[in-house]
Amino acid sequence: MKYLILLFIFVGCTTTEEELQRRNVGEYFTGSGVVQYFLPDLPSWADTVASLSCTREASVRFFDLNKLRQSFGLDYQQGIQFQLSFNIDRALRSSENNQSLIEEERLFYSVSERVQAGIVPFKMPTFKKINLIVVDLAMMDEAKASSLKTLLKSPEFLTAYPVFVSLCFSDMKTRDFLTKINYLGEYSILPMSALSPFNQDGQLQPIPMMNLKEFFGIDKNIRLIEPKGIHVNELTGFDQKKVY
Repeated sequence: MKYLILLFIFVGCTTTEEELQRRNVGEYFTGSGVVQYFLPDLPSWADTVASLSCTREASVRFFDLNKLRQSFGLDYQQGIQFQLSFNIDRALRSSENNQSLIEEERLFYSVSERVQAGIVPFKMPTFKKINLIVVDLAMMDEAKASSLKTLLKSPEFLTAYPVFVSLCFSDMKTRDFLTKINYLGEYSILPMSALSPFNQDGQLQPIPMMNLKEFFGIDKNIRLIEPKGIHVNELTGFDQKKVY
């Protein structure tokens, strides 16, 4: 009888433990945890960049950067790298960005492990001086493209490391454009998913933005280069400005 009672206790504990494990796994994929970090998707008609009068080529999964940073102990740069890494992998896994919530949750935790291990998609330039060039209008207008080509060949441009940023087009399309205009120098690309509706202080902004100093580091000398007659409100925290 004593052994029978012990057997019942053992079976009961095992069943409870198995049920608890199943429940935890289920909760892991119900969205009760990860979905809190996702901001609602913008409708296609609102997914635009007002300062450049263009529509984003692909939807961006924006995160609640404030909540993300608090939960995972991330600084501003790490939070941006997290969102950037997630969107890059999301685009690679589904050209239509139609993954299920479960798939996005799995991706979220995979990205979390990489970011916290220091594995990030955007490698920081080691150069002290950075030229950050907004290329969207040049990609849409031949005259602007010609002006940009002239700038890229100037001696002044060669004094800093170039980072090309597009707020509307994909990384691949931006690279194709640079090949088209025969730019052969070393460079980096900052994709549109590197912007966030939250600033470095965790405050919600009216549009997705980036503080360049907070992302690249206060020791960097950053020159923002944008099309003449355009003020790119989405990019702040630079030292100088130049137009092309």
